[in-house]
Amino acid sequence: MSLHPTPSHEIPRLSVIIPVWNGERYLAESISSVLEQKGAPALEVIVVDDGSEDQSAAVAERFPPPVRCLRVAHGGLAAARNAGVAVAQGEYLLHLDADDLLPQASIATRMAAFEGTGAGEPADIVVGQMQVFVSPELGPEEASRYRVPPGPQRGGLSSSLIRTSFAAQVGRFDTSRRHSADMDWMLRATEHGAGVVEVPTVVLRRRIHGGNLSLTPGRFERERLAIVRAALKRRRLAQRDQNP
Repeated sequence: MSLHPTPSHEIPRLSVIIPVWNGERYLAESISSVLEQKGAPALEVIVVDDGSEDQSAAVAERFPPPVRCLRVAHGGLAAARNAGVAVAQGEYLLHLDADDLLPQASIATRMAAFEGTGAGEPADIVVGQMQVFVSPELGPEEASRYRVPPGPQRGGLSSSLIRTSFAAQVGRFDTSRRHSADMDWMLRATEHGAGVVEVPTVVLRRRIHGGNLSLTPGRFERERLAIVRAALKRRRLAQRDQNP
């Protein structure tokens, strides 16, 4: 494991974690969308190269601080996110996929929502909306294969800004969930009583390009169903413990 150090003179308030596996094509654009944020606090960008066989790590390492590149053996998306969280120094966490983009005020909008909740009832998660788009390099025939919602959609993990101390309570991403560990984590966050604030603003542009993990049929849907069943089972057990 190797990690470029963070400059000691500035402690980041926000840690942006970008896991990548063979994602060199879009990675630089995703990193740049973070660095070009307006009104963002001091931040670090931790790119976790999940044993890529392409030039993903080299792309990340061309960026100066606050971008750091963490190289790990290939273990999957959940394991890569866990590795990033383990070295994160910020008070807040933001998980960004290596093919997605942040609109310019994405971070500032969510930070303002955090600060607006006050000290009495501080939020644990601020979630915004996402806009799905077909990657512009796809030809018309290939692009027509994908159904893209015309308007913004409620986002999930990648549309969320998370208080690091609360993330520690929820725990690590489940590495047995190869495709939907983000969904599993968000359900567990709800079970931990997450204080969630929603902002009616697009904070994430989700790219569709044909290689997205969430477009994998069959196994993806089966895993999501298993996650929902596990969450329902935990809920029943919790209710039984409360009402013996």
